Amino acid sequence: MRSIFTISAVFGLLICHAFADESSRGPLRIGFSPNAPDFVQRAAERIYKAAESNAVLKALTAGGKVEYGKIGLDEEPGKLGVSHLVTVGMPDDPLTKKAHRFMTKFTPVEGTSPQDAKWKMYSFGYGGFTGHVGCIESGANPFRHSSDIWDMPFETELVTITGTSEEGINAAVDSFLKDCLVNGIVAGKDAWKRDGETILDRDPLEPGKLPATGFTPPEGWTLMGRTDCTMDVRLGVLEATRKQPVQAVLEKYTKPGELDGKAEDSSMRVFLNGLDRHAHGNAALTLFFEDESAARMAARRLESNKRILASQDAEPDKNTILRPVKVTQDGVKVVLSTLP
Repeated sequence: MRSIFTISAVFGLLICHAFADESSRGPLRIGFSPNAPDFVQRAAERIYKAAESNAVLKALTAGGKVEYGKIGLDEEPGKLGVSHLVTVGMPDDPLTKKAHRFMTKFTPVEGTSPQDAKWKMYSFGYGGFTGHVGCIESGANPFRHSSDIWDMPFETELVTITGTSEEGINAAVDSFLKDCLVNGIVAGKDAWKRDGETILDRDPLEPGKLPATGFTPPEGWTLMGRTDCTMDVRLGVLEATRKQPVQAVLEKYTKPGELDGKAEDSSMRVFLNGLDRHAHGNAALTLFFEDESAARMAARRLESNKRILASQDAEPDKNTILRPVKVTQDGVKVVLSTLP
């Protein structure tokens, strides 16, 4: 009798994990928690309606299906991990709390009036804010890296959109749709203020104002997302070149297969090819300087940088964090590219 129960238990485990052991991605899912307020659902619906026109959504869909609606944390094991996800929610939303990245912290604000933001926030590389501010953070889908998923030969990405208020969330959605922003802090139409000062402070982005880079990727590569780089990136360039850019935009590109591969073989490669703001695979970092003279000097110093020189001997197909970096200058712009 005991052996029958043992066999049944093992068989049950195999059935339980069969769903998680998928050989292909599920549909792109755009959604919100079951109890999300109406304005969050409307914001997510705006994104869903742009599925055929927005570059980020087209890259994540790759010709496949798109689903819109409620995303519950009580779904069967592995289901949230097999799809790329775009989620919208307030900071205390259960789905946002589970999926949000570690670079931004939200704190509730007491005693606010109905029109005021109910949260304040601090984001590394941008600083602290009160008022109406939105936030977008993206990267590897944490539900993909679950104990319920044994063997899945691809990575999935997650885009989290949140904010200190309804106005902040709407501003973030605007920038996602207009700028293809996947990492950044976005200013709402109403007032925002600094909440303290740090050496890495920088103002939030206005929707639609992330500058065009003019970068043209190699044939076959498509835009996957754009990051409004944090202040530490600008200061890192200053340290390396003695010239500080006034703006830095990281653009990620993709093509079929760039997020494929089993974790034990390709974990670093697929992470670098994903949307995390620290992932530099298949990327073009465009630095905007005050004038052409500053850009020219920065480019010369970057071309002779030891790390960049060392990268040019790297083998890009290997599972390594070192990618060949190409440096080019065009007017006030300097581009560092890891694309082929």
